[in-house]
Amino acid sequence: MPKLDNANILESVEFLLDQMKSEQEQDKYNKLKMLYLLKTHERIPLRHIAESLGKHRTTIQKWNKTYKEQC
Repeated sequence: MPKLDNANILESVEFLLDQMKSEQEQDKYNKLKMLYLLKTHERIPLRHIAESLGKHRTTIQKWNKTYKEQC
């Protein structure tokens, strides 16, 4: 089962929580939550993130890849 790690998440947990609280757009909220889940878990199965967000695992992989490319 593929797992993602939190090694490259630059934002703090507090920042991610603050952004999640104020975000009104669902897609952006889900991306922030993905980062939050990655930041708060050392290694988390991709499937768990996808299930918690109601998204397909390939969507989560694409979001994670995009985030890594932007860092």
